[in-house]
Amino acid sequence: MENRSGFFPLNPFLVEDRYYLFINNQNHLRNPLINLWRLAMSKKDDFHERRKHKRFKAKRGAFAVSLPNFDKLGQIENISEGGFAFQYMGDAEQAKDSVEVEIFSTFDDFFLRKLPVKTVSDFEIGNQVLFSSLPTRQVNLQFGELQHHQKIQLHFFLQQYTR
Repeated sequence: MENRSGFFPLNPFLVEDRYYLFINNQNHLRNPLINLWRLAMSKKDDFHERRKHKRFKAKRGAFAVSLPNFDKLGQIENISEGGFAFQYMGDAEQAKDSVEVEIFSTFDDFFLRKLPVKTVSDFEIGNQVLFSSLPTRQVNLQFGELQHHQKIQLHFFLQQYTR
């Protein structure tokens, strides 16, 4: 929906735009968030997913550890051909860029060694473990240039260890 000038969307939280919405459609004034949702849904054809690869939820028992200090160790949340996310317990001091990680399974002897990665984000998600002073964090990583055998192993991991 465009405002009177036709260039920018209305802001239903501004008094003048609320008045404009009231004149044109009283339902928009009752809940401006519905109006924003409708606007977003009408523009969904314009929305482009930034991820190139479909993400899969990892099964329990799939873990990752950062190298070289092994300071981040945790369960993988989701993974794709382009990267993955895992949760670990630590503080902001540990939230440094990793250059390599290893992925492994606790169910068998599967190990994906020395994967080059770039940290996309690393943020605190709260303290999810009772009696722990360390907060739980989630790190989102993008794979770097993988070697051929690493790509094959990653495809195998996606087939066997995701839902």
